[in-house]
Amino acid sequence: MPEAGKVNAFLGKSLIDDFGKHLLVIDVRTAEELGQGHIPGAINIPIEDLAQRSAEIPPNVPTLLVCRTGRRAEAAYLMLQKSELQHAQLWYLAATPVYGKNGTFTFK
Repeated sequence: MPEAGKVNAFLGKSLIDDFGKHLLVIDVRTAEELGQGHIPGAINIPIEDLAQRSAEIPPNVPTLLVCRTGRRAEAAYLMLQKSELQHAQLWYLAATPVYGKNGTFTFK
């Protein structure tokens, strides 16, 4: 398992495969962007709402933050690391998700 923080496409996919349903995936894009494709089971918490909704993210659950390019996911990661709830198993995807029309996805 990688250390908390930045993960590339390969490690991001490994986290999803290894943890399965035990991994909380949070997509920090807007609801409109989410409608264009998303990782099945991901929860949408737009970065603009993250400060107000951070209590919804349990600190003891492995969590992967994703967005379109990794920039907002990194900003969300830094925001959560500064919050009063410390997340030991928190990663952000520094890659670009590509969504298929049938619910599939890959990371580049």
